Amino acid sequence: MVEIGLKSSSRQIKLKALNDLLIRVSTSSGGNICDDPEWDECAMTEMCKDVIALMADLSETIQEKAIVFYEQIISARVCVDGSLPNLFNLLRNRLGSKMRFYINDCLAVLEKTLADPFAGVRTASCQCLITLVPHVPSEFFTLSDSILDVLIATYTHNQAKVRAIHTTAMGYVLHFGNGKRVSEVWRLLAQRVLDSHHSVRQSAYAVLHFWMTHLRDRYSYWNRLVPLLLSGLFDELSEVQTEARRLWREVGEQYAEENRDEIKDRYDDEVDVPNYPPEETRPVLGCRVLVQRIFFNVVPSVLNDLKDWQENVAKGENQVVVAEVWKCAKLLGHFIEPNVYCELLVRPMEEASHLVLLSGILQGITLENFRLISESILKGIYRLSRTEQLAQQFYCLECVRRAIRLFSLSVGDSGYAIFRILATIDGLAAGTHLKAEVSQITKELAERLNLTRPESLYPSFAAEFLTEITGGNETELWLNSSLELKILQCFLLKAGLAVFLEHFNILHTPLKTNLQVVANVQIRYDIYRLIIDIIQVQEDDSSSRLKQVDWNLVPDFFFATMTWKAGRSNAIARAACCCCLAVLLDREIIDMKTIGAIKKEVITRVIALSRDECQETQRAISRIARLTIRSTGATLKRFTRSS
Repeated sequence: MVEIGLKSSSRQIKLKALNDLLIRVSTSSGGNICDDPEWDECAMTEMCKDVIALMADLSETIQEKAIVFYEQIISARVCVDGSLPNLFNLLRNRLGSKMRFYINDCLAVLEKTLADPFAGVRTASCQCLITLVPHVPSEFFTLSDSILDVLIATYTHNQAKVRAIHTTAMGYVLHFGNGKRVSEVWRLLAQRVLDSHHSVRQSAYAVLHFWMTHLRDRYSYWNRLVPLLLSGLFDELSEVQTEARRLWREVGEQYAEENRDEIKDRYDDEVDVPNYPPEETRPVLGCRVLVQRIFFNVVPSVLNDLKDWQENVAKGENQVVVAEVWKCAKLLGHFIEPNVYCELLVRPMEEASHLVLLSGILQGITLENFRLISESILKGIYRLSRTEQLAQQFYCLECVRRAIRLFSLSVGDSGYAIFRILATIDGLAAGTHLKAEVSQITKELAERLNLTRPESLYPSFAAEFLTEITGGNETELWLNSSLELKILQCFLLKAGLAVFLEHFNILHTPLKTNLQVVANVQIRYDIYRLIIDIIQVQEDDSSSRLKQVDWNLVPDFFFATMTWKAGRSNAIARAACCCCLAVLLDREIIDMKTIGAIKKEVITRVIALSRDECQETQRAISRIARLTIRSTGATLKRFTRSS
């Protein structure tokens, strides 16, 4: 009932409650009411708050009894959570301007309590500082260093609520103190901006706003304070972002008001910016001027920090950094002329990190500006598309996708440059999902070129692409890891048999060169399998429309491999070779009318392989023999007698 009596509006009831408390204090063991088992910690906390409130009662008798009771609590050295700030508020209200006479005593107490290991005491002490220092600015100005030393020494704590109020207290102490230690405290505040708990970050942003609008020497510290506050615009929590934007806007508005005469011309010339990002809100003039003022002081530090992220950006290991770099590049595309970044980025492009920047720039660039540098951009993307690194392939596709959408309905001469990038990535794609992306973008390209089907792109660009992918040096030998062979395989399978035969004159020499290298068994096997696959995916009713090839193809492509050699790998390649020849004869792709002088040599090799240890080779040889005999008019009796 005592707690209820302390809150009563009746003077008699409050007085009776205080008398009861004093009686219980006098009868308690050792005069300590806290030893009374009927009082727990929460009850003591609430009771002490009520008693402190009664110290400001209109009745002097109640005030006196409340003070006597609290003296007992203090004498017993009882820690009552939350009572210290209330007591300081009471002292401030009662003493008013006379509080300055007790500033040394107050600070001496707070120097001890700020270092207390108990979180509640430390929190209450910080609150007392926040309450005290604005009301004694002149006296505190010369006494702030000792308190600031304690705050710096007790900066770390495992509880977020302590770190939050500690940050606020430090902001007040520095502002109302002599202000000479901004550089020292600024570094600690930078840590708070990166704190894991949102309440601590919010406290840090509030302190930054307080300094940037009230600190005496704030103009000397813009390059340190502005970047910290701006980091709040990209906080992981939307409510923190919103608050940081509001604080930043207020800072900009105050700066503009304070410097209205200086930036008057900027006010007069304020116009809408063309190509401004539609999803962004343009900052007020004061914010923009502030950033321009500190830009060249901040950039070296930013670039130095970004150096540590280059490899991670290239590998895509830190998506947060990649996303922010990409957003920055997008803004460059909106506001910077192509001739500025083209020399720095596009022409020397050689890493995936460059593609991250380029994909961002292309999100903000206009079609008119893109046309000026499209040739250089597409050449750089193609150069980087010749890779098997997933991240690099992904950003190449992102760049191509944006390029197609920029061109809209006017891709024009850039169609082939875009197609060869897509065909290259398709052949080297590091995952099925990437191939699906290639298919989708290829469909978009076909639509821009007014083609009804994506498959129509292959015959349209086949001659140019095959000439380029096979290389100017027709004697170049492919290796098992050759990118050209992988790209060629994928292209021909997508293009189909008709394209393969139509442009066989381009493929003849490089295929012949690699098939005649006996030592490179795997390459020969891959080429034979490729030809078989190309033929097998062709529709059955299209044979009559296909261009035939001369019989001279047979010695160039097959004779070297049909010669028997020991070894399992040679046997596998030999089987693929015979199967490939059988399929070509069966589909009448080889013009049998031109067999001429090589008929006898073919039959001789067929006879030599009729006893091959590989059953697949034997079956293929039987098909070749049947088809050759039927086509050349040779008699079965003669063939059997010869064998």
